[in-house]
Amino acid sequence: GQILVTTDVDLSYALDDIATVVKGLRQPDERGVTAQIIAGDRRHPASRLDLLMGSPGHLAMRQLLSTVFSLFVRAIFRLPIRDTQCGLKGFRRDAAAKIVERLRTGRFLADIEVFLIARELGLSVRTVPVHLTCLSRDSTVRVVRDLPAVVRDAIIIRVTQARGRYGRTVAHRL
Repeated sequence: GQILVTTDVDLSYALDDIATVVKGLRQPDERGVTAQIIAGDRRHPASRLDLLMGSPGHLAMRQLLSTVFSLFVRAIFRLPIRDTQCGLKGFRRDAAAKIVERLRTGRFLADIEVFLIARELGLSVRTVPVHLTCLSRDSTVRVVRDLPAVVRDAIIIRVTQARGRYGRTVAHRL
């Protein structure tokens, strides 16, 4: 129970990736630092993508939207992480506890908050390549429908960040 791993419900990430995340949380890097958070990175040069269902055009559109979103995140929130929305993440239990008690949103952009809080608390974050298999075209994210909520959450997160509140715990969520 000292390591927690989250992944997408459709299990689109290879089970070997989970082992890589766990290993990364147990073993120090070349500098001797043991990461407290390991995040999958679909843009890592060693990552692989298999398309089992859906069309290459659909995949290309998703990748374009993902790239635009990533640029937005890096510009607005100044995060060095290229792929905040990758569905595979691992946490040391103590780091996860510190992060969860500081989250302000519980939706799509909570991943951004995870990395902002980690930075605020000085937690060590590393990324690893992943093997992603696109099992279907279905997604819980609908760009047009979800855009107002995403914009609202982005504003909440940016204001919270500007006020320096990610280092403090909260009794309730907005």
